[in-house]
Amino acid sequence: MIILDLSRNQISGRLPWCLGDLQHLENLDLTDNNLYGDIPRSLGSLNWLTSLHLHNNRFSGKLPSSLHQLTELRILDLGKNAFSGVIPPWIGENLHNLEFLSLQSNEFYGDIPLQLCWLSALHLLNLAHNSITDSMKGTELQFTTTTPFLTSIDLSNNDMGGEIPEELMHLWGLRNLNLAGNHLIGRIPKKIGSLKQLESVDLSRNELSGPIPPGLSDLNYLNHLNLLFNNLSGQIPTGHQLQTLDDQSIYRGIDELCGAPLLKSCSDGKQSVSYKHIEDEGGEGFDFFWFYAGIGPGFSVGFVGVCCTLHFKRSWRYTYFRLVDNVYNRILLVSALAAARLQRKFHKGELGG
Repeated sequence: MIILDLSRNQISGRLPWCLGDLQHLENLDLTDNNLYGDIPRSLGSLNWLTSLHLHNNRFSGKLPSSLHQLTELRILDLGKNAFSGVIPPWIGENLHNLEFLSLQSNEFYGDIPLQLCWLSALHLLNLAHNSITDSMKGTELQFTTTTPFLTSIDLSNNDMGGEIPEELMHLWGLRNLNLAGNHLIGRIPKKIGSLKQLESVDLSRNELSGPIPPGLSDLNYLNHLNLLFNNLSGQIPTGHQLQTLDDQSIYRGIDELCGAPLLKSCSDGKQSVSYKHIEDEGGEGFDFFWFYAGIGPGFSVGFVGVCCTLHFKRSWRYTYFRLVDNVYNRILLVSALAAARLQRKFHKGELGG
């Protein structure tokens, strides 16, 4: 047997030791079940295993050290369980072929082991929703020099402190950066604009301060940004990709920010904002102003033009005054007939009375 897929069932109980006898197994998927207890040490005998999925069960305890023998592993997904203890260093020391590592939503604590930086083939690292307290000092440089293929880092909802390391800005292939829900302080690194492949950035619910670096507007692939509930200040950068991210909730809970898409204008941009306000909300009145302003000069120019024409063109002058005379005579005739008709009705009314 090469593949054993029992995912998305209602299997409960503990894993049997006999799974370790499936010597040729390459893919074991037990995702989305009700399995619980420790992982049996016998799984370390599956020397050909390349993919281990135990996501969303109720496994607990520490990871057995026997798993360090699974040197062919490319995918290790242990997320959404109740594993505890520190993240074992042997993951980075022995599982050199790992491309996908997810330990999210467990009960791991302590520092991120430096050995994880040795996973040179790693594409995705997800340690979110644990109790990791590392400040990332000492690991960031290793990550940038030894994990060139890393495209996603999710360390959200831990207890990490300190500043965002500048060295993370050297992960040129990074597409997803999620550090939300920690205790990060300091400024957003200015060089974040150098991560040209970034599609998603979530730094929300930290204690970051200072301005938003203009480089964020240079990220052409950025389609998700979340900075809410920080201590950022100053004007929101404009231009390029940030113009498409016009959801005000991105900056919710940050009182010291100003500029679009927020309604709060910046002090040095009041004049331009005021003009825009007039154009947007008073645009109709603005148009009418210019309409009426043009009536006077237009009438004057038209009147002078007609008078000049009648003065210099004798034939037009005769025709014009003949037309005026005919119109005048018709008006007199119509008025006289109307008066006579009204007088007759009046006399009939008196005789009838």
